[in-house]
Amino acid sequence: MNRIKTIFMLLFMTAGFSSFAQSVVTSAESQIAITSATTRGELAQLSRDLKAQEIVFKYWPKFDNQQKLASISFEISANDGAMAGSGEHKTLQNADSVLRIRLNKTTNAVEIQAIGDTSNH
Repeated sequence: MNRIKTIFMLLFMTAGFSSFAQSVVTSAESQIAITSATTRGELAQLSRDLKAQEIVFKYWPKFDNQQKLASISFEISANDGAMAGSGEHKTLQNADSVLRIRLNKTTNAVEIQAIGDTSNH
């Protein structure tokens, strides 16, 4: 459990992101934005980048007929399998929808937000 406390915090950023997945991953912090334009390859790269920081990012994407990301469910945990957070965004195809994540290993809290998700959770 102590290991989880040293892993990260999820916070969502209010600054704008472009229409594709962006990620900046360092040993202290990771900033992530996932939109309908995020590709399978970008999700796989994000998972590899986080794994290098001893963070496991499991995800279950659903794409529409045009190969746009329609929804995503995810779990984030330490390498030892201890759960740190999970969430989903069910309506990424909506205009201005984005899943924004900021992981901070020093603040030890988890917060999840899906901007523009109009589904009934």
